[in-house]
Amino acid sequence: MSSRTQQLRQSFLLTGSVSALVLVMGFALLASRSVTRIVERQANERGQDVATHVAFLVGMYLQERRREAEALARSPAVVRAALDGSQQAISQRLPQLDTPTLERMFTQRHALGGDPDLAAYLRDYTQRSEFAELFFTERHGYSVLGSKRTSAFVQSDEEWWRRAAADGIYEGTPRYDSSAAAVSLEHDVAIRAPSRRLWACSRPCSPLTACPSC
Repeated sequence: MSSRTQQLRQSFLLTGSVSALVLVMGFALLASRSVTRIVERQANERGQDVATHVAFLVGMYLQERRREAEALARSPAVVRAALDGSQQAISQRLPQLDTPTLERMFTQRHALGGDPDLAAYLRDYTQRSEFAELFFTERHGYSVLGSKRTSAFVQSDEEWWRRAAADGIYEGTPRYDSSAAAVSLEHDVAIRAPSRRLWACSRPCSPLTACPSC
């Protein structure tokens, strides 16, 4: 996590330097060499200050969203729903079926389903928080509940799911969404239950530009 935050901070510092350089080049067209050197030094110093401040704010924002995701993964309601989903999958012998068959069986909703109050809570949560989408799976990688219909029922073949299963946590790279004019960041957290491990996924939006999917 610290290395990824450092990469984000480095990218902001680079952006600040480039912006300052463009500003200096604009002044250089009209100013003498001595004035240009002064403006260049001041612009670079100002650019680095702004970039450092923005990088600090982004680091704090991401840290808060990670803690929020981890708190959701520890929610008793989510843990219980994931455990119930796992039992449901076993009772229906879903692990014995291949992925294409499972996708056909759950083509309408792409989820096992569960407590309607929890489903409503997840939908409402994304409307009141910085998360663009929330959903979680049971231990076989089958979607249980989410804030909206997922792209697939089986998630265990996804890289993020495998990484979260192996390491307990996975964070994707920032991606710019032109339609939303925002940068999103995928963050996946393992749901931990006594003597078991299940997996959850959340995608908080990171306002790397000025902003709010698994």
